[in-house]
Amino acid sequence: MLGAGYLVWHGDATLAVMIPVCLGGIIAGDCMLYWVGRVFGERITQHRFISHALTPARLARVRGYFRRHGEKTLLVARLVAGARAFFFLAAGTMRMSFARFLAFDAIGACVATAVWISVGFFFGAHIHRVRSVATRIEHWLLAGLLVIAVAWIFHRLSRRKVSGPPEPTL
Repeated sequence: MLGAGYLVWHGDATLAVMIPVCLGGIIAGDCMLYWVGRVFGERITQHRFISHALTPARLARVRGYFRRHGEKTLLVARLVAGARAFFFLAAGTMRMSFARFLAFDAIGACVATAVWISVGFFFGAHIHRVRSVATRIEHWLLAGLLVIAVAWIFHRLSRRKVSGPPEPTL
């Protein structure tokens, strides 16, 4: 959406085109997450990567919270980049009505689209400085991810040496 705002500032696109394109993309992606949660429901929470962080006690708290504050949560979730997908999956898993989900998601998407396209538009003149800072941050993040990946691989390999090879299954 920042890029869309920049394109409008630069004159390569119009707001009349970019707003519906961005809204459509946002809402389509959110609806896919909702339906994944709706179709696969509880099985998602039992996946080995998720079940470590989402213990039964935490899942019970999430369910209670979502039943009491589901609509408000969807509006706020739009502002939480890292956890946004989890909330849309949760809406489907908790069987929130699709019409209700779509209404509140659309409200949040309209606000987010207006804000982020405006930011891209108003900072369009400073895109080179923003790109420079973003590139620097990107390099540090990639270096951090590389360190984490190497540490994880080292941990897995050292654990395997201690415990030996896995037993063959019959």
